[in-house]
Parts: sequence; C-alpha cells; structure tokens
Amino acid sequence: MNTPPPILTLQNDAMQLEVLADGALRLLDRGPGGRLWCTWPVAIQEDNEIDAGHVWQRTGRSLCEQYPARFLAFKAGDAVRLTVLGRENRTVGQFSARFSLDGGVLSVSIFDIDESLPSLSYPPAFAEADEIILPMGVGKRITKGSDDRKFLTFWSHLNMRMWGTLRHATQVPANSDRPDHGLLAEFARGHHDAGLLFTRKAFQPAFLKSLGRWSAEPRVMTYRFTRGGYVGLARAYRQMLASRGTLVTLAEKLSRHPQLGNLLGGRSVSFMLGKTHRHYRAVDTLLRFKPGDPEGLKVDLTYGDVKRSLESLKGAGLGKALVLIRGWIPGGYDESHPDVWPPDPAFGSEGQLRDLCGGSPELTTALHDNYQDIYLQSPSWPKGVVRGTDGRALQGGYWAGGQAYILNARDSLAYLHRNWPMLKSLGIRAFFPDTTTAVQMFQSFEPGNTITRAQDERYKLDLLKFVDGEGVLAGSEEAAEFGVPYVGWLENRHVRVAGESVPLWPLVFHDCVANGRYGNAYIGDGGSGGSGGSGGEGAAGWRTELLWGYYILMSLGTWGESTDNVLSAIRATLHVDRFFAEVATAAMTNHEYLTSGGEVERTTFSTGHVVTVNYSDQPYAEPNMSLPPQGWKIGG
Repeated sequence: MNTPPPILTLQNDAMQLEVLADGALRLLDRGPGGRLWCTWPVAIQEDNEIDAGHVWQRTGRSLCEQYPARFLAFKAGDAVRLTVLGRENRTVGQFSARFSLDGGVLSVSIFDIDESLPSLSYPPAFAEADEIILPMGVGKRITKGSDDRKFLTFWSHLNMRMWGTLRHATQVPANSDRPDHGLLAEFARGHHDAGLLFTRKAFQPAFLKSLGRWSAEPRVMTYRFTRGGYVGLARAYRQMLASRGTLVTLAEKLSRHPQLGNLLGGRSVSFMLGKTHRHYRAVDTLLRFKPGDPEGLKVDLTYGDVKRSLESLKGAGLGKALVLIRGWIPGGYDESHPDVWPPDPAFGSEGQLRDLCGGSPELTTALHDNYQDIYLQSPSWPKGVVRGTDGRALQGGYWAGGQAYILNARDSLAYLHRNWPMLKSLGIRAFFPDTTTAVQMFQSFEPGNTITRAQDERYKLDLLKFVDGEGVLAGSEEAAEFGVPYVGWLENRHVRVAGESVPLWPLVFHDCVANGRYGNAYIGDGGSGGSGGSGGEGAAGWRTELLWGYYILMSLGTWGESTDNVLSAIRATLHVDRFFAEVATAAMTNHEYLTSGGEVERTTFSTGHVVTVNYSDQPYAEPNMSLPPQGWKIGG
C-alpha cells in the first residue's frame, strides 16, 4: 500500500510529526534509540451518540453499530480540515484539528465538529503496540488482542485521564521482559465528554456531544514518549500532575486532618447497622424473600453493639483504625438518601451516635452517606433527579432501599449543604459520601435545571472540597483522579490478576490517598508470614495489601455470629497494619514481575522498603533470597 503524502510536517529536537493526506499520523521519537510511531489510516466510529442515557454506559459495542472511517485531510490555514468517510465511501461530516509540538509533547486539538457526526473518534490508534496499559482498577496490562469491541468512560471504567502504548525495546536484558518504549496519551481537555474506544489492541479517543450538541470548547489530546515500561508511564504521568500542583500528598492532608493518622497507623473497620426489608423489593428483583426477615427495619447492630465490638477489637490487638458507620439514617442503609436526618432511633440515641463520632485518640469514626442516589420513598423525591431527553428520571442501581435514581450533582451539593448543620452537630471528624468518585459523569435535560457532564464533575468536586474545607476528613468509593486532592481514603475493588494487573494507581497516587479493598475479611488465614493460606486473594489476600501498601478493610455486620473469627483475623493480620503504618505516606517507586507467568511480584517504596510475594504453589529462589510457596518477604 502506498503511503499518502504528508500535508503538514512539524519538528523540534524531541520529535517530528507528519500528518498525512489520509488523516494518519507519523510521529518520530528523535531521542536516543527513538522509534517511529504510526497510526492506522482508519478510526472506528459509531453510528450513534454512544451514550444512551443509562446510569452505566454499555461497555460492549457491536459491529452492527460501528464502521471503519477513513479520512480526507487538507490544510486550512493553521489547522487541518478532515472529512469523515463512512460506509461505501460516503461523506459523514467534517471537523478540524490543530497540531502543535512543545518540547517532547504533541498536542492535537479537535474543534469545529459538524453536527452531522453523532460522535467522533480521532486520532486513530497507533498501529504497533506490544502492550496497552489502562487505568482500570489498580491498573490493567493488555498483551493480547481481542475481537471484543468496547467503550470505556470516565470515571466508571477509567480512573485516570491517560493510557499508555508500549513497544518492546530492540535490546532487552536477559533477566527482563519489560518493554522500554512508551507513548503516554492524555485527555488534556474535554475528558468529560469522552472515553476510549477499542478493539483488539487498537485504542483511540472517542468524543461525545454535550446535551445533544457539539460544544465550542476544543477537545485536546496530548502524546509524549516515555521509557521504562508501565513504571515509566506512571512516573511520567505523576510528574505531569506534580508540575500542575494537583499531586496533593497524604503528608499535606495529615497536617490539615490529624484524624487521618488513625487510618494511616492501622486499618479500616466498617460496621453495617441494618437495612429495611420489603417483600415487593425481593419480588422486583426475582429474589426469594427470606421467611426470617420480617417487613420493616432489621437491626443488626446498635450503637452500643458497635462500642462493645470496638473494645473487643482493641483487646485483640487493634491499635489505630478508621471506623465507618453505615446505615444510621432513617430506615437504615440506603433507605432514605438524601434525607438522612434524624438518625433512626432503632439503632440507639442521638447521644450515643455523637459519642461514637467523637471517637477516641486511637479511633476516628466516619459516617456513611450518599448524595448521588435518591429513592421514591425519600421525602425530597423527585427534586434534583437527573432527567433524560424524554423527561424520565434516570434509574440507578437496585439497592437496599429499592430502585435508586440518580441526582443532578448541583442538587446533590445543595442537599449536603442543607444537611450539614445536623451532621456537624454530631461532632463528625470523617465523612464518607459514597460513590462520589465511583461513577461516570451524567448530563440532565431537565428544563431550567440542565447540567453538562463537565458541570457534573465540578459539583462533585465542590462537594468533596466543601467537606475538606469544613475540617472533616473525606473518603469515597473506588478511585478517580479528580477527587484525589480532597479525599484521604478510598474503598475500592482493586483485584490482582497474575501477569495482567499492574499497580498503576499506587505508582501514581500511593502517597496521595490511602487505599483499601472490598471483599477481603482475612478470616481463617494463619498469617504466619512465610507460608500457608490460599494464595492470591481471599483469606490470604493480605499479601496483596503488603505488595501494594494498602490498608486492610474489614466489613462487619452481625457481630455475634463471627466474633471469634473476627478476633482471630485481627490477631493474624496485625503485621499488615504495622507495615502499612511504615509506608502509608510513601511513594511507590517500582514494580516488577519476577517470573514470566506473573506468580512472583516485587514492589519498592520511597522509604526503601522492598516487598516480594510468591503467589505460586512452588518455591521461588534468587541469589540472595528464597521464598516458600505463598511466601513473602519485606526487605530494605
């Protein structure tokens, strides 16, 4: 195939760019050992707006709704005008792009998009990729192509505004399989109305309309070269954030919120007080109604139970901790958000709750709340609910309170301001507005109360900033870059998958926010440190907490049913608390797989600590160290 001629050439000491007549890019790394990076001449497009107005964007895409677009590009002043050609070479629409080089950074600014284009994907994917690194969960490494077609959004799927393409170095040391050459892509502007569209190993940005039209603001992508594989990508991105002043460390947060020290010196313990059971909700979800669950509020724990439980945990060796109280609102967990006042008396008196919130020198108590969801039974329903183009309320998940609906983030902030005087009367020192950093950005078409995705993110950020500004420590669910400057801790679902997961999130943010993981009770593992346990996750999952420098998150419901197991789990994992206290405010500086199958991993922290974990059922040995099956070691 003949290469079309370039219509634009830019170069400096770091790189050279050619924009070809078919819209493809040729980007030359002019540094030592640099390589040529070329995009495909094709970018997959969608026939529709992609966002169908659902609470969770449909990730999987179909060949039936996509087509391979080609482009005709020509100079237009200081920009390039591109025509999108669809099926049968038909013209679908046009847009403009402006290209610029600034040192080692290529910027692609996309603007003046025809309304005939329902969505737009450009620039095309870079063709030669040995690995793709995605900010999904703890970090995801893609080494094999797949015929699946997907679309990933901020922040439900992607927790940073970047991704990386890696190519193996031409010369690799015999003891390393790490690719060296990297291309770091960033959504520099316009990520609110964007996502990643891909099939096989071809990843390309895709842009969406805002409230049904193309907004005037340009969409800007940047690309820069890196070295050192996924660790090099993480270091480069971290340096970018630091240069912008958005890399707020835990040490800085600790100076503002001394109560954060109880988590950084220990773990998190979460108590679920109770929920309201309704027969119709079980039927709605085709779940069998449990005969033992009567209609109405079922109290599993009272405030008094929580206080006694904490004394038992202290007796088992628990030192410092953050204690999260869930379900204290009217009707219990999820039942009445955002109408959370007064606390439900079934769990105890307001004075007892205030006593818990006061905590102790070793314990910081946080209250769970939610300003993203509203329920039909909530007194404030339906004020502030997100509305689609047809006027219908946007359905959320089906939770303990039944069918949830999504709140307009502007009204979410107003509800928090309304509730705040009552919440502050409890003497709260920590606050957990659930899902704030967990979900995608929404737009609402409610007449007189429209909101764009960009505004949605801004109001969510304002909510976290408000809590922080009140001297109260904020936390939330999952991980999202935009919230990091204003949250002290996150509860997430970071899962280790051998050879696939890479700790991209902690490589960038370990010293900026404390991270814990759902689903690990750590009950029943011997915790002897050198052997035993079930391996990768589950009862022995605390090995991954050591590897990543995460805190242990324990979730407790009906205390009396598992008291002995919980106390045993506390005693068996105190060494994890001690290690977390040593590295909580440290940066993660390196990660590597020591075996080709990913069974043995090693991380390094800025304190000098080096953690090696053998997840396999076989012993592992190197010149100065050996590990038994399931063994681990902390050095440095």
